Amino acid sequence: MQAKEQDDAAGGRHNRVIRTAPDALGRVVLRCQYRRLYAELRWTDATKKHAEYLGEMTWHSRADNLAAAWRAAHARGLTAKVLAEESAETGINQPL
Repeated sequence: MQAKEQDDAAGGRHNRVIRTAPDALGRVVLRCQYRRLYAELRWTDATKKHAEYLGEMTWHSRADNLAAAWRAAHARGLTAKVLAEESAETGINQPL
């Protein structure tokens, strides 16, 4: 269930691939602290764990907050989605 939720929010499983670790799938973790909701992108590369803070989320539903966090991750170039879109726009194939 969690994988499908993450896939849907990211726009597909292929959009969860981490740019610097092509074998790793990222996941967004939402945590509540001091009545605010924060998002973090987490992934494991081989045996090393990584995390990147994505910011505060202010949407009304979990699904909307996950989608907003994935948009932030894509915009920051943390996922391979950016590379795939750039190669589609320029017609150049770039390795992931």
